[in-house]
Amino acid sequence: MKKLITLIVLVTFLSVLAVQANVEYKSVEQYYYIGKCDKVEFIVRFLDGKPRGSVTLISPLSVSYYYADKNYKVDGDKIIYTFDKPVMGKWNMDLYAIDLNNVKIEVKQHNLIGTFDEQHDVPLTTSPQEYQMRAIYDTLDTFQQAQIEAINSKFTDMTPAHWASPYVAKLHHVGIVGGYGDKTFKPAKETKAAEFIKMVICAMGYDIQQSTAGYWAQLYIDKAIELRLIEVNEYSSYEAIIKREQAARIMVRATGIKEALPDNNLIMKIHEDIMDYKQISDYYKTEVATSYAIGIITGIDGYFKPMDSLTRAQACTVIMRYIDDTMRSPYVPVSLRNVRTMTLQDGNGKPVTIYPPKHEIVLDAAFRLDEARRLTKGADTMEYNGDRISSYFFSSVEDKAVRYGYIDPFDMRKLANKDMFIELRLVDEYSGIISYSVIYNPSNMKKYHYEVIIDMFKFWFGNDYVKVQSEFDNVINKSGKGESGTKKITCNNRIIIITYDGSIGIRIYRN
Repeated sequence: MKKLITLIVLVTFLSVLAVQANVEYKSVEQYYYIGKCDKVEFIVRFLDGKPRGSVTLISPLSVSYYYADKNYKVDGDKIIYTFDKPVMGKWNMDLYAIDLNNVKIEVKQHNLIGTFDEQHDVPLTTSPQEYQMRAIYDTLDTFQQAQIEAINSKFTDMTPAHWASPYVAKLHHVGIVGGYGDKTFKPAKETKAAEFIKMVICAMGYDIQQSTAGYWAQLYIDKAIELRLIEVNEYSSYEAIIKREQAARIMVRATGIKEALPDNNLIMKIHEDIMDYKQISDYYKTEVATSYAIGIITGIDGYFKPMDSLTRAQACTVIMRYIDDTMRSPYVPVSLRNVRTMTLQDGNGKPVTIYPPKHEIVLDAAFRLDEARRLTKGADTMEYNGDRISSYFFSSVEDKAVRYGYIDPFDMRKLANKDMFIELRLVDEYSGIISYSVIYNPSNMKKYHYEVIIDMFKFWFGNDYVKVQSEFDNVINKSGKGESGTKKITCNNRIIIITYDGSIGIRIYRN
């Protein structure tokens, strides 16, 4: 089971190095959790013998460590950062004209040493919600398989052979579930809505004391409403047995706080494979399909059975899948099992697999954009944002560092220093627009990112791109003179509308 965080650091490399013709700009964003510790050394080792970098701690300490700080020292070919208290943050590495195979990152904590580079999968990840759950993860890290039998022996109706015994044992070990006074667990007993909500809130790491006055579960319900896991008046009675479709909605919403949810195009295709999809209440349809996609609550022999209940054993299984994603079996619909996909990070740095949308040319455009963005003379990032793919462009690595290090890293729309962005829209609800771009700084675009725009014109308009390029150049000149206006162009059976008024907007429509 992967470990999660008490300690993570944000390191941003701001050095702009001499550009080498045979080395491309690369950017890697990774998250690491070390665990509880008294002292940690975070070591950055450049195999070319030229250490450089900086560290910023973003939560819960608002402290920055730079070259001159006492916690920083250079030792030969290493930079060593030493922390004597738990810290949380984000590790972000930006390198310009450096082969990442020549860089290694070592994390040392007591006798634990991990070495990571571009060729390795990220073994330790976290998010703010996972940080909230750190006590649960730390407790489960020490859990031994031998404890399953010992814990379940406390209950007269649980044996090691029971299919849910590991889930029940682990949740009992972290204090999320317990038994009854007669020494039973009652795994086949149906779960009430209030009981399930309490289990979820506890699994999310919230330490809420049960109400001694009024309704026993009210504080858990209030927290669930606050987190938007449920809505006010969604349940006529919290003492009623929870239905599978209701549980799916709660779990999907809880998971969405903790990690990136799957691509919408995958979720839409899952509908086709659920035999009793029409029997699912309209209010819960999307969450049920999403539950399949993340592998938390799925179907039985092709049926979801939305009105069925969850037993206590089933509820424990669902909760453990939420906590530990290695226990899940995400469902991929039959129609998407042999298609080309793309994997990008979302705004939290979590990987998301993107499946072909209704208009597959958008995914083709995403692959082209991934190539075209490397033509920039500045810096860029490409991300998945729920219903769209966005690439942001900056004049320099330093400007990109501002985006990731010193303003809210989870809200891209607050950034003021980007030169432009290119957006590809994955869902068919934008009046036919499949690509939307805004150039905030036409002068910087012309200097650093012009070739990116032209290469995307080549993709959209083929050999006729020169016509669009000529009109685009005219717009740049007019915008530079303070003029404003709108230019509509039809080319290669496709419409492009360019507006200019200081900034420049480009809308490309599907044909």
